Amino acid sequence: MKLVSIILCLCVGQAISELFQNGDFESNQFSGNWQCNSCNLSLTNDHVNGQHSGKVTQRHATWAGIRYDVHVTTGKKYVIKGFIKLLNKAPGSMYHRVQVMINGDAQGHTHYFTVSEDRHVQQEFGWTEIGGDFMLTTRGLNRITIYVQVDNKDVNYLIDSMSLKELPTDSDWKSEANARIETIRKSDINVQITNGHGIDTSNLQIELKQTKNAFAFGTAINADAIHDPAQTGYQDFFYNNFEWAVIENALKWRLMEWTQGHANFDRPMAAINAMRSRGIKIRGHNMYWAADQSVPKWLSPMSEQQLLQAMHTHLNDMISHTRGKLEHWDVNNEDIHGNYFARHLDNPNITQDMFQWMHQAEPGVKLFLNDFNVVSSHFSTTAYKEHVRRFKDAGMPIYGAGIQSHFKTSNQDMTTVEYRLNKIAETGLPLWITELTVDDHNEANKADQLENLLTLYFSHPLVEGVLLWGYSDLHVYSQGIALAHGPNCTPNAAGTRYQQLYRKWRTNMTSSLHNQTIRGFKGDYTLLITSHGNTIETKSFTLTDATTTVSVHLSGSASHVHSSTVIT
Repeated sequence: MKLVSIILCLCVGQAISELFQNGDFESNQFSGNWQCNSCNLSLTNDHVNGQHSGKVTQRHATWAGIRYDVHVTTGKKYVIKGFIKLLNKAPGSMYHRVQVMINGDAQGHTHYFTVSEDRHVQQEFGWTEIGGDFMLTTRGLNRITIYVQVDNKDVNYLIDSMSLKELPTDSDWKSEANARIETIRKSDINVQITNGHGIDTSNLQIELKQTKNAFAFGTAINADAIHDPAQTGYQDFFYNNFEWAVIENALKWRLMEWTQGHANFDRPMAAINAMRSRGIKIRGHNMYWAADQSVPKWLSPMSEQQLLQAMHTHLNDMISHTRGKLEHWDVNNEDIHGNYFARHLDNPNITQDMFQWMHQAEPGVKLFLNDFNVVSSHFSTTAYKEHVRRFKDAGMPIYGAGIQSHFKTSNQDMTTVEYRLNKIAETGLPLWITELTVDDHNEANKADQLENLLTLYFSHPLVEGVLLWGYSDLHVYSQGIALAHGPNCTPNAAGTRYQQLYRKWRTNMTSSLHNQTIRGFKGDYTLLITSHGNTIETKSFTLTDATTTVSVHLSGSASHVHSSTVIT
């Protein structure tokens, strides 16, 4: 019940006025509300809410469809939400792109703005949520037209439950996030001391050291640098500041098997084995990648049967090397943005097949979707949420949703980021921030934005981990994202801020020996009992959601104290 109440707290804000009239299409009086651009609008009994929905037919162009003229205020944030149901698909098409668009006139010019798009909507999906957030900054652009655009004019559709509301700025978001951190990331440790022989405990102390965090803090690493004897600075920074890793490129199919039949497994496996020997947990990134430019070039001339065989060979070879060594796999990377395998196999549901193959090959590994522009931009938030939801509803062996989080500037509005994160959280699946970057050469600004994002993510009850996409300026795709510089990995302002948070969100303390309750961050601990600086007892335990009781019984003389520890 605690988790449910926290999610409700995150998602339910103050009551905001609805700006659309007749958004449920219960009335066929469309004067002053919904219109049809070069199409026909009628009512039907199929619906999401109420008793009716709008039916759009006889479209004469791609842009033809439902529209609404409305007044908005420049500089304010808004959220559009609605549902669409395709009634047919164009011949030769597996799916269609659906966009929510805005146009309006200001200063003698017509401005167009894409609120959201879903590139792979199928007729078979039934009702699909559409929409997203937007803020208009053009001076004088106050009266706008919001319209739905489907990429083929021969596709008819239903529309229902359309909503437009302002998204108010939450000026207290950070204090609220920190309060959630105290609630959801910590549990109680009861230390109970039993002194059976009246022993003088004035010189005894307990020392609590957190050795692992239950929340995953990690980063992408360079597969060569992580075990290169000449790059100890890179390695020291990694092992001192992270507990999880993802290999940036060496497991990607195209890069590891540039020539068919000559896959380089030695490079990634050397890195994996080196990190596992130090207790690091590792994500697999990625088995397949849907973008055309990211598949091996030698796949292009293959028949469907040959392509399927190559995909199975790749999967089996990969799992034979990595079995039992990886915690996660990104199954088909950036699936909502690319469709190489779907097109070439004429199978719009090929990614679901991939999940089944991988689950059969290694049932114990956790499988993920992983995509970009789902919280760092407004374009694909709802599309990704719907994509993940469909996998879950279809009973696919999906564990969680990967959210890449590449931010190009350090002035992101955190209320908007939180809205997008909560939208994806509506799936109810665990969320992982898989590729966090803030690209800004102003180190102070980058430090502030990184702290904001880490605080928000760490405070969300469904987020289980955050992995940065690299840290060293010698091994990052953009110098603006670096947290450390030079061969010694000297941290910049953003790197120092990360280190401060990494240590802040762990529990380490020393106190006099007495019964007490300690509120600690969840994870693995070592409890030490010391006398005059000497350790006389060491015990390990794991703090989970439940309160952990550590009972210590002291016996013997004051100068030779013995203890027995019971952990429950």
